[in-house]
Amino acid sequence: MAKKTMRSRVLIAAILFGAAATTTGSAAHAETLRHALKQALGSHDRIQAASADVKAGEARVDEKIHNSWYPTMEFSGHMGWEVLGNQDDGDATDLLSREFDVTIDQKVWDFGKTNAEIDMTRAQKQQLDAVLDSEKQNFVLESLTAFFNLKRSQEILAYAKQSVENIKRQGEVESVKISMGQGYTTDVLQVKAQLAGAQARVVQSMETLSQAENQIRSLFKRDPTEINRIPMPASPMSLIPTSMDEALDLAMRHNPQIEQMRKLTSAMESQRDSLRIAVHSPSIDGQVGAKIKEGVSGVDEQEKEFIAQLTFSMPINLGGGGGDGVRAAEQDLIASMRRTTDTQLQVEKAVRNSWIKLSTAKNRAGLLNEQANLAAKFLELAREERKMNKRTLLDVLNGETALINAKSDAASAEVDVKIAAYTLLVAMGSMELEVLNPGANLADLHKAPSKSEVDAVAKQQENIVQDLFDQFKHKMQTLKPVTEQKSAPAKPAAKAPEKAAVAPEQENAVEKMLRMINPNTWKQAKAE
Repeated sequence: MAKKTMRSRVLIAAILFGAAATTTGSAAHAETLRHALKQALGSHDRIQAASADVKAGEARVDEKIHNSWYPTMEFSGHMGWEVLGNQDDGDATDLLSREFDVTIDQKVWDFGKTNAEIDMTRAQKQQLDAVLDSEKQNFVLESLTAFFNLKRSQEILAYAKQSVENIKRQGEVESVKISMGQGYTTDVLQVKAQLAGAQARVVQSMETLSQAENQIRSLFKRDPTEINRIPMPASPMSLIPTSMDEALDLAMRHNPQIEQMRKLTSAMESQRDSLRIAVHSPSIDGQVGAKIKEGVSGVDEQEKEFIAQLTFSMPINLGGGGGDGVRAAEQDLIASMRRTTDTQLQVEKAVRNSWIKLSTAKNRAGLLNEQANLAAKFLELAREERKMNKRTLLDVLNGETALINAKSDAASAEVDVKIAAYTLLVAMGSMELEVLNPGANLADLHKAPSKSEVDAVAKQQENIVQDLFDQFKHKMQTLKPVTEQKSAPAKPAAKAPEKAAVAPEQENAVEKMLRMINPNTWKQAKAE
């Protein structure tokens, strides 16, 4: 009984192991080209470098905003020995000098100069987004081309090897005929000559296959045998617009190179505005500060100072340098606009050439498939006529070579059609991983967000603003008891030290500063 139980357990374990192995094998063979490309995009150094540029651009935008509109606190101080000679109102002093300063500076307004600089930084970041998009699309096209070339090289090599085997088999037949006294030695020599040519094609095909495998390694960072197991994707022809005009319209709206130049132009425009405002408008800043010093300027006692003020500055170059900078920025803007127009023309040319190349590739593929069919029929008839001595051996061998070459050319032409279609999609700015999904169509690639999606984003932004307001309100409420405590009459037993007497002066200075910066905000905060 124990042996039967043990056998049953072993049998069940074997069945489960086999099922697991089958599932694992099925999962391995179920990998799609889209999945492999997604992994390659996530790990390739070229894409990672462009992504790092985008993150750096985001950090620069944050840095510009924080450095421009957030207050800056600065601490400074000194300790040393101060010796002063006889003063007009007193004797000479020889004191230990100590001072500690703290200031808070806040930009109040500069008439749009800082905002223009922020817009320029943000446009530069958006330009990096377009560069990343362009890198991704070109990488996907390059990877697809490498994948198709791998498949094509293997198919061409298979045809070349098939040609060698057919010629060898025909040579064996001719050798048998000679041994029986029915063949000709010249026929055998013809077979050997054809065989040498076929073997040369095999060697050439193997070199092409090796180059395709090396390209796969550099792009996918995986063994080519793994990529070779991935099945061919569906035809991309459903993604191609019905007319060239539609393709051009999509390219003008979505091509990342055009978008990159547009963002560069926007950055140049913001730079011009910033320089123009800097020349004609002042900058207003607010400052709150406090100083504690002792033994400074011959005063042998502790002094405390508090300050709250608004300052403005407007540097004017008497040589007109500011105007020169504005004119230079205007010319930079004009140059960027011209380059944008030139980029649009180059993209238009690329779309037109890709459209023509795709049309030519489709026509060529159809003709080569027809040629392969006719070559197969000719070879079949030539072999029958050879048996009846109506055809020479050279006719049959030429037919063999013509058929193999026709099949090879037809297979290569089919790959050229797919590569041309994807090249057109890149020129249109529509090369996304979604194009490899079964049943993908062009309308889904640039589908506008639905009203519900737009409302959801707006609601999310509204919630973020509400959360920020609630946090501010909570902080103001936590400060309210402190204010009430300060306004309440102090009990004799809880009398504060004399050093705390500076607190009302500091608070009054802060109040004055806030009222000068934004009276409405201060009133609302006091009401809370």
